[in-house]
Amino acid sequence: MKRWFAGLIVFLVLLPAGAVIALAVPPSPYHILHRDGAIYDPHTGWVTSAPPYYPGTDYAVDFLYRAAGPFVILHRDGAIYDSEYGWDSTHYYPGTNYARALEYIVDLSGCWCASTGDWTVTPGNAAHHVAGYPGAYVTITQTDRTMTVQYCEWTGVVWECEDVGGTQFGNHIVLSAGDPGGANSCSWTDNLAGQYYWDYTADCYGIVLSRVKSDFVCQGSSLGQEQGEFGVVSMKQKYYSGGAWVPCVCPPPD
Repeated sequence: MKRWFAGLIVFLVLLPAGAVIALAVPPSPYHILHRDGAIYDPHTGWVTSAPPYYPGTDYAVDFLYRAAGPFVILHRDGAIYDSEYGWDSTHYYPGTNYARALEYIVDLSGCWCASTGDWTVTPGNAAHHVAGYPGAYVTITQTDRTMTVQYCEWTGVVWECEDVGGTQFGNHIVLSAGDPGGANSCSWTDNLAGQYYWDYTADCYGIVLSRVKSDFVCQGSSLGQEQGEFGVVSMKQKYYSGGAWVPCVCPPPD
């Protein structure tokens, strides 16, 4: 133990004063919030526009930042600066210095339609009969982190829809439905997992979801054959049609 401790002292002494260990540097891209509200971007340098930069105020304690989208900064007294809407003083208590961290839960409620990909790998999965409308959509109902998702896919003849429920963790979405049951239960499970992101081109959020569905087809008294479907699809609240971004409609027009 003494030999190990002595070696540790020698190691620390050999580090030059002010040295920065390379592993401590966050990977690019990253952003740094200045205590006066300026923001550092490794590609463009310091953003010192006012607002949100107020020299000498020492007000900024946390932020949620997207380089090409709206961002918010938390004031140490509880006010919130939104780059799109300005200051929100609902929870502002001057001189309290109480605020330390900011969390924002994105409400994804509404209609989302596919931009790329298919839910399943079934050959010949036809697009919707309305020209230009995606072949899959979801309707999300969300309360805080809990959400219910009805997702629908055009089979070439009708829309087939199913419901799953789950939770939002940060920007990740985990949903499941069905009854796992046992090996002899002829049960099924349907799982969706993915994350949401800010889409700069469409100027709105997007969602990428992967789907895994497995079930047992029971034939008489036997277990039958296990079947499965899977796929990945990208959803947005707008779809690109005819040279413009058009809001999704749930259900799609006939």
